[in-house]
Amino acid sequence: MTASIAGLTAWNRDPYYTATKHAAIGWVRGTAPALQSQMISINAICPGGVATPLVGLERLESDNPNLLNPEQVAHAMLEIAQGNSTGKAFVIKAGQEPLTQIYDFASIEGFPV
Repeated sequence: MTASIAGLTAWNRDPYYTATKHAAIGWVRGTAPALQSQMISINAICPGGVATPLVGLERLESDNPNLLNPEQVAHAMLEIAQGNSTGKAFVIKAGQEPLTQIYDFASIEGFPV
């Protein structure tokens, strides 16, 4: 599931976008336990800004080093898909290793492991 770092913070520039990304992460957290018994894993990937037309022409033309390229996001998704994790949110940011932070929801009390 593609979420966003906005789903882990309070991003005031677009509260509707932030709310939908929080919902995506919540869906992963809520669905993972039920799917785990069927040997199905589900995780959220939370990229920072990605160099696509959605970020706006001005930011794309600035050659911003803080933007990921779509290939970096795809690489991280493939890496996550090959693992055994479930119910986690993986944060990726530009200029760093693809998997920079993992929010492990399984450590939350009441979440079946």
